[in-house]
Amino acid sequence: SIRVKDKDDRLRTLGRGTRLVRDVLEFDEAIERAIMYACGNAVVCESESEARRLCYDRSAGISISKAVTLDGTIVKSSGPIEGGLSGVQDKANRWEEKQVDSLKRDRDALQKRLVELKRTLRDTREMELCKASIKGSESRLKWGKGDLDAARSKVTANEDEISSILSRMAGLHPDLDQALADAAANEPAIA
Repeated sequence: SIRVKDKDDRLRTLGRGTRLVRDVLEFDEAIERAIMYACGNAVVCESESEARRLCYDRSAGISISKAVTLDGTIVKSSGPIEGGLSGVQDKANRWEEKQVDSLKRDRDALQKRLVELKRTLRDTREMELCKASIKGSESRLKWGKGDLDAARSKVTANEDEISSILSRMAGLHPDLDQALADAAANEPAIA
């Protein structure tokens, strides 16, 4: 036969959101004594802070040995806190924080790389403009050299023509002098 502690009806009046575990469970009357033995004066609380207050604060004069939260955390009056999602949630939050930090570092690295690529792109564009300018200058230089060569050829041809004219003139000069002298001698006869 199972010995069951007497019900402490004061535990039913602890406040909103706190109930005896045996009042929350649905079970057959045949196993009622076993449920009462297993649950004792354990309560179900909505929050872990409420469970801690009930188990650790003795000022109310109520003896609660165990409180269970809705997320499954078990708070015992002897000190330990077990199970539940609080530890898992904390670990998940730490993992998420690590992941967020990692993603932020990746984002910062990518933004830095983007700035570098924009700078490189700008430099590349400037280089392309310089190359186009150089190519245009080289083309103008080539045409200028062609014009210079043509002008030099014309100057050489003109110098040759001048030299030829001067030599013909030099050859004509004695004949001209003779003709002028003959004209001067014939002028009194013509007059």
